[in-house]
Amino acid sequence: MEAVGFASAILTFVEFSAKIIAGSYEVYSSATGTTDENADLRRVTEDLQLLTQRLTVPGNVDPTGENAILAELGKNCREISSDLIAMLKTLQTQKSNSKTESLRVALRSLRKRKDVESLEKRLGLYRRQIIDRMIVMMRSVYPESFVPSAAT
Repeated sequence: MEAVGFASAILTFVEFSAKIIAGSYEVYSSATGTTDENADLRRVTEDLQLLTQRLTVPGNVDPTGENAILAELGKNCREISSDLIAMLKTLQTQKSNSKTESLRVALRSLRKRKDVESLEKRLGLYRRQIIDRMIVMMRSVYPESFVPSAAT
């Protein structure tokens, strides 16, 4: 039974080592100094942050009701976006073509993976809520656009 446990520990170590090596190679050979996944996530998050900056209540609009809720959702989305972008910046090399720095980033990426996924999930919830809220607002402004057409 001890041999099975020992073999399992060796396999776990080999798997972990393979992930680190693959991750550090990806970071090292990347133009952005991070994994492709993190680079894509950062681009999308930065874009979402820019989009939600437009979700503020103008001074001439009553800051209550749907507009206020949408503005608050946008504000919360920007806060989470900022947290995620800050975390992703720590998962990027500071020195290009540094094997040691690439290894550190790969290790950090593995350790922070659950934190990144958690922020990404929370951001997705806000994004969906903003979309739902905007659809409801559009329905109230343009009700004729949302009437199902009769089948012919």
